[in-house]
Amino acid sequence: MPKLPETLALFDAVRIVNLPEGKIPSCYSQTGITHIHVGDVGVVIDQWPGGKFRVEAVDKSGAILWQDHTFERDQLEKLPPTDAAYCRRRINEHWAWQLSLTDELLKTQQRKDALDFACKVMSFARQNLEVLFARLTESGYQFAHRNPFCPPEENVKRNLEELWKRGVYVPVSLQAWLIEVGCVDFCGTHPDWPRTGCAGMYDDQSDETEPWYTDPLVFDVSTKTMLEDLEEYPPPKEGDFFSNCIEIAPDDTTKANISGGGPISISSAAPRFDSVLVGQHGSLTLLSYLRHAFSWGGFPGFDYITNAPTEMIHRLTHDLTRL
Repeated sequence: MPKLPETLALFDAVRIVNLPEGKIPSCYSQTGITHIHVGDVGVVIDQWPGGKFRVEAVDKSGAILWQDHTFERDQLEKLPPTDAAYCRRRINEHWAWQLSLTDELLKTQQRKDALDFACKVMSFARQNLEVLFARLTESGYQFAHRNPFCPPEENVKRNLEELWKRGVYVPVSLQAWLIEVGCVDFCGTHPDWPRTGCAGMYDDQSDETEPWYTDPLVFDVSTKTMLEDLEEYPPPKEGDFFSNCIEIAPDDTTKANISGGGPISISSAAPRFDSVLVGQHGSLTLLSYLRHAFSWGGFPGFDYITNAPTEMIHRLTHDLTRL
């Protein structure tokens, strides 16, 4: 029997590989009359009756270049998510719907679908981090720690599934981060800054003794360590808030190498798609925190610093993907 083509899911990136005469008129466009050509890249936004797919392409501003609902499966080639541009409004709408899910995520297929979607979003976070890491390194930024950007753990998916079975409900958004990104630690400073961003680094060149609290991006979570802790310590009791939290990062003061307060955490007490970060400035979920952090080049603490290095921030944020 011939092999059936791989199925396509919501928000899959696709390339048009087959069209009558190489092009067709667009069903809908916000940018004027246009045609769809072989080789164009878009995103699946719906399944249509008769086994067809609705595909949409957008420009950098989010305007719809073209949209059509007549694509057969064999006309589409599946691509990595980062090969396409996504309409942020559609991402927001679907993310918001996923936020309403609780016990539904206990169903294996429901959780898989949610995780697949979240991983597509977090793949763009990884892409942004790779760009930021390269730009920071090129600019002369000095990282405080040896491994500022570490790939995902081995067996991370299996570990996450085992944690869920044991009642440690790592939010789906954090699962996607751990699968797609891994760990990141942008603590450090730049020699051109008037203040150090990390106590003990370039303090002698600073005009002030107080460091800049730049709140650099840090995600330091190990599923392997979490499983080992479950073997050593009893499982958290229901209602025990702090025992049902996953520590993600130190607070902004500790990141500056100054004795600070409690860590930044996220609840694992119940099945959730995304959740508010406890201890972080503002009522931010993981996704909204990442959006805020990327808007400041990976250093959201600059939002509170009056003489922040605006030129450097502009260079860091230029053309980053909007999640």
